[in-house]
Amino acid sequence: MDKFVNRDCVTEYSKVRIKAFDVLKLYAIFLVLWGHSIQYFLSTNYFDEPVYRIIYSFHMPLFIMVSGYFSLSSIKLSLLSFIKKKFIQLLLPSFSWIIVLQFVLFIYNTHFMTLGPSLWIVQLKGTISSIIYGFYGPHPFWFLKTCFACYMLAYCGSRLRLNKYLWMCITLIISQRISHFTNFDVMYPCFIVGMELKDNQKFYYQICRNYLWLFGLFLLMLCFWDQSFWGYDGIIKIFIVNSIQISNPHLLFIVLKIYKLTIGIIGSLAFIGLICSLIPQDKTNNFITLCCNWGQYSLGIYILQSFILEIIMAKFIHLDNMNFYVFNFIISPIISFMVLVSCVYIIKKMSKSATLALLFYGKSR
Repeated sequence: MDKFVNRDCVTEYSKVRIKAFDVLKLYAIFLVLWGHSIQYFLSTNYFDEPVYRIIYSFHMPLFIMVSGYFSLSSIKLSLLSFIKKKFIQLLLPSFSWIIVLQFVLFIYNTHFMTLGPSLWIVQLKGTISSIIYGFYGPHPFWFLKTCFACYMLAYCGSRLRLNKYLWMCITLIISQRISHFTNFDVMYPCFIVGMELKDNQKFYYQICRNYLWLFGLFLLMLCFWDQSFWGYDGIIKIFIVNSIQISNPHLLFIVLKIYKLTIGIIGSLAFIGLICSLIPQDKTNNFITLCCNWGQYSLGIYILQSFILEIIMAKFIHLDNMNFYVFNFIISPIISFMVLVSCVYIIKKMSKSATLALLFYGKSR
């Protein structure tokens, strides 16, 4: 085996934390913050922003691929144990934060606005409706719900008593017909790739050895990555269909989706191969230790940034007139880092209470 391959990455995650994957999670959540800074601090169409499009080409596929990598131990559980574990880990935090958010908004609206009894009741009904919708709707915290759905579909497929690749193919076909969960048709194939990365050591070693080729392919695909990938009927500029008249909108959508899925998988595998090769399990220093520690809080950071960055900061920060390079490569990363540090601090403080850790971050002791 190649001397640069991190063989320890195939050890059981429940026994020892894998440093490379904790770093990967921290990297992915930082990209979330960076992308959201561009999205929420500019009033222009963020799809026009090239840095935003590059980040969103692979960062959520990377997140779900890491989840798939660590899914095998959970899938071996009994059905009730599996549902309980994933509900607590993924759904309970989002439900708890939805309730808190809606009641904070309710108190704000009823305290600072003069409402008669009838309007007060209407406001209360609206709050309850928002909470109910938050439970079963795809938003907010779409990734947690989509991730839970990926776990459930993979769990059901693994119980079909079929060849692994056969049930994977069956569930992949099913995933393309599920539209309730945001980006499920793209996220589930990435989840399956993550599972295969953990279960197939030969595949894992090949990714670690060939990540430079994957980066080359990823950069090539980015050259054709434009706004057309964000909609059903955008202007096509990718080389696959360049100068070809496509009269069937459904066929056009399939081509775009395949490209979107492919670039997400290639980009994610490239960064997995890079980081797993550069950070072996026995390598340690203060920086890696810090990154590994913070990477454990990626789920909580994802939730908290929804309030800190997307709601509070977005209300007061507007940076439209700033130089493109200064905003995208200096200001946005700095703001993202500050939000990251703030989230880690809040999570650590709240996690001192077992009840708060369970309700808001899905961590049971």
